[in-house]
Amino acid sequence: MHSDTCVIIPVYNEAEALEEVLTVVRRHFKHVICVDDGSSDNSVEVLSNFDVEVLQHSQNQGQGAALRTGLQHALQNDRFKYFLTFDADGQHAVNDATRMVHYIHHHGVDIVLG
Repeated sequence: MHSDTCVIIPVYNEAEALEEVLTVVRRHFKHVICVDDGSSDNSVEVLSNFDVEVLQHSQNQGQGAALRTGLQHALQNDRFKYFLTFDADGQHAVNDATRMVHYIHHHGVDIVLG
């Protein structure tokens, strides 16, 4: 489990996919911050069933704002060396994410995009 990496997941009306996404992500990453971006479905309820940190926007501000909120919050914690963004809708594969974290650990690069 990658304890030096914080996963930031912007969430907007993703209740249907969220449980599966979080189940998989939490198998590989200890620290997860989910930013609910003003969802009107039961996304927040789904989030409450997981050991993740939840931040909320009172209204939808867009994915960029949700990522910014999550990153700003995560940067306040000195234990995180790496930050990974992950989509809540299930389109990202956690195996790709773990490979990117492995790459950054072993190659000394500052950023990996995929």
